[in-house]
Amino acid sequence: MISFGRRRQYVGAVPTDHRGDSSSFENSITDNRTRGSNNVYSPRGSSSSQQTKGKMLFEALLNLTCPERGSSGDSKYHPSPNHKNKTIRTYLLVAAFCGFVILSNFHRSNASQEEVKVPTPSKSSNQSNVQQQQQKSTELRESESSKSETKSQESSTPIKLPAAHQEMPVQAPQQLDTGVTTGKFLVDENDYIYKRDLFRFDAAPIILPEYKLVFFSIPKVACTTFKFLFRRIMGIKDWKNQDFKLILPHNPKYNNLKYLWDYSLEEANEMMTSPEWTRAIFVREPKNRLLSAFLDKAIGNDGWHVLKRCCHPVIECRGIDTTHKDISKLLEVCHLDAWDSRRNVIVPQWNLDIPCCKEAKECRETFETFEGFMETIKICHDEHWDPQSHRMEAKYWKYINFVGHMESMKNDTRRLLEKIGAWDKWGATGWGPHGNSSIVDQSEFSQSHTTGSSSKIYQWYTPERERLVEAFYAIDYNNPLFNFERTNLTEPYEPLPDGEFIKRDDRVYSKGDWDGSPIVVEKYKLIFFTVPKIGATKWKQAFRRMMGLPNWREIGGKLGLPHNPWTNGLKYLYDYPIEEAEVMFKSGEWTKAIFIRSPKDRFLSVYTEMSRDPEQVDRRCCPHDPGCSTALRTIAGLLEIAETCYSTHWAPITDRMEEKYWPYINFVGSLENAEADSQKLLERIGAWDEIGRSGWGENGGDHFFARDENAFNSVLHSLSLYNPAVDKQLDEFYKVDFESNYFTFASNRVYAMEH
Repeated sequence: MISFGRRRQYVGAVPTDHRGDSSSFENSITDNRTRGSNNVYSPRGSSSSQQTKGKMLFEALLNLTCPERGSSGDSKYHPSPNHKNKTIRTYLLVAAFCGFVILSNFHRSNASQEEVKVPTPSKSSNQSNVQQQQQKSTELRESESSKSETKSQESSTPIKLPAAHQEMPVQAPQQLDTGVTTGKFLVDENDYIYKRDLFRFDAAPIILPEYKLVFFSIPKVACTTFKFLFRRIMGIKDWKNQDFKLILPHNPKYNNLKYLWDYSLEEANEMMTSPEWTRAIFVREPKNRLLSAFLDKAIGNDGWHVLKRCCHPVIECRGIDTTHKDISKLLEVCHLDAWDSRRNVIVPQWNLDIPCCKEAKECRETFETFEGFMETIKICHDEHWDPQSHRMEAKYWKYINFVGHMESMKNDTRRLLEKIGAWDKWGATGWGPHGNSSIVDQSEFSQSHTTGSSSKIYQWYTPERERLVEAFYAIDYNNPLFNFERTNLTEPYEPLPDGEFIKRDDRVYSKGDWDGSPIVVEKYKLIFFTVPKIGATKWKQAFRRMMGLPNWREIGGKLGLPHNPWTNGLKYLYDYPIEEAEVMFKSGEWTKAIFIRSPKDRFLSVYTEMSRDPEQVDRRCCPHDPGCSTALRTIAGLLEIAETCYSTHWAPITDRMEEKYWPYINFVGSLENAEADSQKLLERIGAWDEIGRSGWGENGGDHFFARDENAFNSVLHSLSLYNPAVDKQLDEFYKVDFESNYFTFASNRVYAMEH
């Protein structure tokens, strides 16, 4: 049965005087169009009599289309051979009839002069109800008209591209106006900064209503720490949670932050124009920001971010091959990197037989060079490298009343928080691993987090590359709000002068080796010389913990943590101007430390590691003719290689730095006494309570360098191949260490054999 009474009252139902016979079908429709105000409609929900009449109409339709069926009351049905086609025709006619009735009643309900009769006990109340019905009818027409207008506009208006895809003129700061000039709001619902888009994490600005702050975050400009700050202010318990699965703190779907799109247009307009609100943005010098994006998105993590956003052949291939739809999982099986952790040389190996791997390889090769990346980003837009002037529509720039810079992040962050009245409560304390640091002490504010791009800027740029970047970011350099200067990082072309004491080619100032230049921890005035196989991993973990890095425990992986200077977030001596490096190194206020180890124990530990991964030796010592690692069958074989192939893994400790630097070393510890000596060093610089006393071990309950019964396993593993001839060879190889004037060893024997 079809019920015609399930529409809203003002749309109407079948008139109460419908007759159920077929002869009245057309007349009933005509009556619906002509009766006008004399028509009386049933209330919402049809009566049983109305449903009966509806059934009669349905029966009449069947009789019209299926005469062989018999009368409407005949329960017998004798189908003809053509009954299938007629049955289809029946349903089409029924559907047409239903649509016609609904449309005719809809138009009649919208008629401007229509009056709706409602049974009432008195004339006055009847007139009142009629007026109410007419008012409702008018409101409905206006609502439908508005919807129609909106739909028409949406269909006729071209899709608005995000701001990052438009070349926008930059306006100089002007006096704030009302923002409502022609009866419309400054903020439009389709604006890039207002249109809800959960897949663009940094499109809409973040709102802190309590402090009347509108904050425009920009990727690669300390946006992670700022979002930690805002989550903390919002009272979120796990505000420091950096969940990679939920993409916290960036994902608007889960970070519990308020964005401009969460407010009405009227409220958003007030926030974007009122002088009472602070509209803030932090920007970064384009050359530094681009290099950070290149190292993080094109080089780091196998370049999966650029592949995902910019490599159309891979995207199309993934659409066909559903085996590895996640691009990062695809790369895990396609691209197996093998690198020399000391020479910083990557040897890519591709599994081209796997679907989509050929496309991924060809695409990655186009952007893994700096010039190739520059060509890629010209046609591939992404908030990580798009000009910062494209952060919002041009009309909004004149309302920005606070601009901070990454280069002066510490001062500008404090200035912003003091301006809105949030420094004392949220900025001055509560940060760091023990909650006793300020926000400006966070490592991200040092510009060396994750990629360490600021320390690599002189290493990567050439005059030609500088001109490419300046041309690409011309709109940023010309933006008067940003106040950027075009500095020539690589000019003049003649080599930079050496210092009076430190020479640029000195090992301590060189960028070529992961353990060449010493690590610098400004907070504790410490310069530390790491040596492979002498607790280097644990010390780098400690320094990353001092820097407040959340993943300070991480070891290995694609980022090569904690050793890779590109990714470990640590600062090295070469990160400082040579004059400043000289002052630090010669100053008695700074601690210059190194740990040593029995040379023979160290070599046996190296042998165990290399014999387990002989390709390290091939990549390091015979990259053009692999096979020298076959000598690792004996300890003497590695010694023979070490005579001609330099590596900080096995080089004498005396060679760790040039002779002239040793007199300035004022702390020497030993791995054999690591538990006590490490505590002495950390107490000396004032870091024991914060870094050394606890937080180590599997459960975090141990202190730094707590005694480990397995510490000498790698040495003991090699002792089965140790013999007097090898012992004599090691005496000769490490003679400079045994005779050094700057450190001494208790014995020239293998320490693990005696203890």
